[in-house]
Amino acid sequence: MKIFKKMVNQAFLLGIAVVLLSLIGNRQAYAAYPVSINMVDYENENIIVNNNGNSRIYFASENDAARNSWETMLADAGLTSEIDFSWVSPTAEQTMVIKGEDGTQRRVTLRETVLKVKNISH
Repeated sequence: MKIFKKMVNQAFLLGIAVVLLSLIGNRQAYAAYPVSINMVDYENENIIVNNNGNSRIYFASENDAARNSWETMLADAGLTSEIDFSWVSPTAEQTMVIKGEDGTQRRVTLRETVLKVKNISH
């Protein structure tokens, strides 16, 4: 009977150890705060986001966010990450929704950019 109790106790401790190791290996930030917008770089077509402890950043157009269809990226090493918005149409104002692992959403309205036309002489 003592051997059985000892085996059950050891199996229980092993189970706790496995659970703890699986939580550590997930790369999930448990102390993450909402992401914040650092700046919008229109020249390089990037949104600079402050990571605030998030290991993943989610972003979508406003329409995609309403359908819960998010693009996911791993946060860059360091304090900030860059989201490329070159795929967004520059001919109309667009709103991007960005969130971290806590789910708090931030909105960035990308202004319409005027395309410069070069003069061509014949």
